[in-house]
Amino acid sequence: MEEKIMQFANFNVTFGEEELPMLSHFDDIIYPAFTSGYTNGKENELPRYYFNDIEIKTYEDKFVLVGNFVKDDELERRTLSEGQDLVPSPITIPTSPYSRFTIFLENHRMFLIKNEPNSPDIRSFQVMARKILDYYIREINKTRIEDGETKLPIAIVNIIDTPSREEISEVLEQAEKIKWLNLRFFPLNNDLDLSPVFRDIRSGMQSLDSKNSNWKINSPNSKEGALNILEDISGLIEPSMEIVDKEGSKKKVSQKEFKSSKKIPFGRDIIETDDENLISISKENKKMNEISNENKKIYESSIHKIHKLKEI
Repeated sequence: MEEKIMQFANFNVTFGEEELPMLSHFDDIIYPAFTSGYTNGKENELPRYYFNDIEIKTYEDKFVLVGNFVKDDELERRTLSEGQDLVPSPITIPTSPYSRFTIFLENHRMFLIKNEPNSPDIRSFQVMARKILDYYIREINKTRIEDGETKLPIAIVNIIDTPSREEISEVLEQAEKIKWLNLRFFPLNNDLDLSPVFRDIRSGMQSLDSKNSNWKINSPNSKEGALNILEDISGLIEPSMEIVDKEGSKKKVSQKEFKSSKKIPFGRDIIETDDENLISISKENKKMNEISNENKKIYESSIHKIHKLKEI
């Protein structure tokens, strides 16, 4: 049976200088932007990306945002074989591979499942989210400035994979030695760092009015210690590192290699009626169930606004 790839991430979005959590502007930025019909890509050029079938649903009495992430593209064929001979046979075939995504509004964890191998992935989703929120905010603010109204705040988007300890360990197994480990900090959406050291770094960022910070650890000798840190920061801080691999070659390991994914047996195209089953499968990943007290509070205070949007 065909297998689909399900990717897991933290849909980390904050707003403005005050780093307001995502749900504080879900009704006037996130939802209207995602349903705006915006297309990311140059006119008359491919590929182009867009969202469709965006909907608020409930799962076990909790709100989720679901939809398709589509990539319009084309495939080019140059040759065909006739017997053992290759013959020119040029043809261009339009294609629109898509992925289905779900964002849990209670804790802003998300998953994306690729309908086919060349469907857009979580990295492309982050680019699209940044583009569509930036575009929507700028367009709305043009009108608000003309009308003398308060502008919408900028969106700070960091959609980070949430790898498990086992997945992190697989990355570290490449390394004979770690040359350096870099941790990039960004504003969190009501999540809390487990480590007092990381909380202190964020406190320093706030006192300096900084939205991003890097902590570079040189020549960590303990792979177990690195594993423990990377497990603690999964989905909350963006890691990268340089290693010496088993063959003695230097190699840079970017954040995208610390990915979290699962293969799902699935013998057909994904459709919207599959959402409940896919959500149930995603919940087997314990990272999808993590929630801070702060996220619980803002979710509970936002339920009435989300419910109104669902009823539209």
